[in-house]
Amino acid sequence: AQATATAVYNNQQADGYDPYANNGITVGSGNSPRLWPYGQCTYWANAYYHQLSGWWVNWSGNADQWVAGASAAPGWNVSTSPHVPSIIVLMPGVQGASYAYGHVAVVTSIINSYTVMTSNMNWWANGGGWGIVSNVEFNYGPGYGVYFLWHS
Repeated sequence: AQATATAVYNNQQADGYDPYANNGITVGSGNSPRLWPYGQCTYWANAYYHQLSGWWVNWSGNADQWVAGASAAPGWNVSTSPHVPSIIVLMPGVQGASYAYGHVAVVTSIINSYTVMTSNMNWWANGGGWGIVSNVEFNYGPGYGVYFLWHS
């Protein structure tokens, strides 16, 4: 049990990390996929959102920097209200997200006025983990530290 708890803690601390960010956000053209480390939530959010929408994430950065990246990228919407499909951003420490980098996932459905269903990678609950895709419910609302990004 202790080994599992340690593994979960260590991997949550690295979730949302973008080693290519160089401590900043870079906005690109969006014409091709950016380099995202396989197994991380950032990799899956970019790949799966592209599969559903045809749009690539065209900025770099850790998960908690995706709101700023989307705000700076042409055509992207940032909101505290969900959209399907969209990318959900959990700021650091929110609902179990990494305290260092936050977490991103893809919204697959809106369950009710405060809960969405998401597709995640590197979420260490409900049978998920590094490189594993899992479905997780998250709550949202003003002041929750939860944002939704989508390209219009």
